[in-house]
Amino acid sequence: MKLLFADLVYDYNSRDFGLGYGYYNTHLAFANMKELEYIHFDVCDFGDIKKRESNNRALVDIVEKEKPDMFFYASFDDLLYEETLLHIKNKTKTTSVHWFCDDQWRFEDFSRRYCWNFDYSVTTDHAAVEKYKAIGYENVILSQWAANQHVYKRMGLPFRYDVSFVGQPHGVRRALVADMRKRGLDVATFGNGWKLNWLTRKWNRAAGKAGLERLKFDSGMIGHCEMLKVFNQSKINLNLANNSTGVDRQMKGRNFEVPACGGFLLTSYAAGLDEYYEIGKEVEAFHSTDEMIDKAKYYLAHDAQRQKIADAGYERTLRDHTWDKRFREIFAKLKLKS
Repeated sequence: MKLLFADLVYDYNSRDFGLGYGYYNTHLAFANMKELEYIHFDVCDFGDIKKRESNNRALVDIVEKEKPDMFFYASFDDLLYEETLLHIKNKTKTTSVHWFCDDQWRFEDFSRRYCWNFDYSVTTDHAAVEKYKAIGYENVILSQWAANQHVYKRMGLPFRYDVSFVGQPHGVRRALVADMRKRGLDVATFGNGWKLNWLTRKWNRAAGKAGLERLKFDSGMIGHCEMLKVFNQSKINLNLANNSTGVDRQMKGRNFEVPACGGFLLTSYAAGLDEYYEIGKEVEAFHSTDEMIDKAKYYLAHDAQRQKIADAGYERTLRDHTWDKRFREIFAKLKLKS
């Protein structure tokens, strides 16, 4: 099958953020599927409207010249125009597919409008399947995040952190980390926003007044390779399922990436998690702050049990939750041979 994948090479359409999620995951997964005749199209325009217009023209030209069996896209903002997408859908024989990864909070204001530009839509939200059908859009496929085993790997590194969290400090995340620290847990945080903003008030007895002190172990944004090291070097990798809108209990790529590195995952419970991992045997989950802290302390004190769960999660991920497996399942539902 000839497949054309369009995505950002650089995260958030900016070179400052480095190579993006789609590059390390979707792109490299497709590139390693030997049965595909694969074409990659970078939609990055770095805010240059002329470059954006040029990209749209170039994409149509590539589709008409190469005639791929499938056009696969995961959108970011309006980098590809609706007229471009509708041209591919309605005026070529290429099957167009869009990956919607945030339907838990973006369905009403984005997905329900944008899906009509594609022959098929893929959602990671169980509840969204019926929402699509309720608006008359029948070609919806349920899938889920995964991990690229060619990138996320065991490194054999010694432990450096008791508990780590990689991600931005939005929503309740600051408060959760602060609570963990107050109750005796060393938590290292990595992500844009932690280093600059994490300040706490501390009573200075000698001076007789409160002062501001920057908290320990808070780092700014780290590169992808460094993130993989953190996953490998952490006794407990914390995953917080809330997003920037405050909606919680959403499955994330992190649910699969940490186990793919052989790391122990302690994650807030999200709907559907137990369909992908056996909780307590392959990953561990919590429903409240108290449960999160209690389980973190327990597994820090029980090395063998923690490692057994990490090993089981690693094996399950490589068996069932790699991106190439996800894509082959999607191809099968589309009745397109890979």
